[in-house]
Amino acid sequence: MEPINIGVLTSSRADYGIYKPLLKLLSEDDRVSLSIIAFGSHLLSKYGETIHVIEREALGQILKVEGMGEDDSPSAIVTYYGKLVLQFNKLFESHQFDIVFALGDRYEMSAAVQATIPHELKIAHIHGGETTLGAIDNVYRHQITIASKWHFVTTQFFKERVVSLIESDEFVYNVGALSLSEIEKKPLPDWFEVSKKFSIPQKPFILSTFHPETVKSKNNSIHAQEVMLALNEVLMYTNIVITGTNADTSGTTFRNMALDLKERFPEKVYLVESFGKENYFAALSNCLFVLGNSSSGIIEAASFGKFVLNVGDRQKGRKSNDNVIDIPFKKEVLIKVMMDLLKGPSFDGKNVYYKPDTANAIKETILSWTGKTE
Repeated sequence: MEPINIGVLTSSRADYGIYKPLLKLLSEDDRVSLSIIAFGSHLLSKYGETIHVIEREALGQILKVEGMGEDDSPSAIVTYYGKLVLQFNKLFESHQFDIVFALGDRYEMSAAVQATIPHELKIAHIHGGETTLGAIDNVYRHQITIASKWHFVTTQFFKERVVSLIESDEFVYNVGALSLSEIEKKPLPDWFEVSKKFSIPQKPFILSTFHPETVKSKNNSIHAQEVMLALNEVLMYTNIVITGTNADTSGTTFRNMALDLKERFPEKVYLVESFGKENYFAALSNCLFVLGNSSSGIIEAASFGKFVLNVGDRQKGRKSNDNVIDIPFKKEVLIKVMMDLLKGPSFDGKNVYYKPDTANAIKETILSWTGKTE
């Protein structure tokens, strides 16, 4: 029997890290011919050219799709969207896929999926049904949902939202968060080795990731300034490790904030463009707490016993664990809550996003549809 041709769309270090447990299972399965379709920030030096990680790990045939640049203005993003649709049309004319995986909600992922529609490709969407009221990603996420055949969601609540969007409960599966698929089976990298690799001292630190709010994006400069003012006071008590921003509208605003902080506090601020998922989890396991507005804080931090200061509205609408503290972009509030968390409390509750064997559940669901079961 011929193997099933599966394409996996990955546009950033973030979604590639989430995909990893599934990619490993698919790459090891003789029933599957796997292609990893890399585009977006993977190919940009500004975001660490993480295509090299994909090439080094070589979990499948690698196909690259150009069309995106480093400008994060609205006009540039519209241009990139159009270019990506055209480039993906060429890819889908020259390569045959039985199934294409898409993950999340980014505009470049939406562009890739839009190009599949005239080609009548079958999409399997991961992380549908979620809501982020502070990011325009809702529009892109729901576009992808409508275009997809299979839906692998993280909670029952999000399953119900997908069912409402597509007006059917067929092919909608609550499997939990894919990024957490291996946390009980695979040991984390040693933090001493990870910190040495990224030149981070063995001292207490806050782990921070800020992305711009793409709804009311004109407020991002004010938000960044409030964070900067708060950290000016808190950094006398601790270090901070800041990871890179997404390639979003106005993403440069928070990137520049991090660079300014590094210049002012060179012995306190450490910038890491991309840890990679395993190294990031090692940092998450060893930090004091998480500061920012990344989905990782909402979905993953509870599994590592960490509290999260979720700042602003970017993640508003996502179901939160009890470790998440929602606060506004206000200097005084930021300082107060950070100082409280510097005392070192840990979180010992459950993670609502965790289910065992998520990656295998996705793989077997897809292969059962094709008739290629064990």
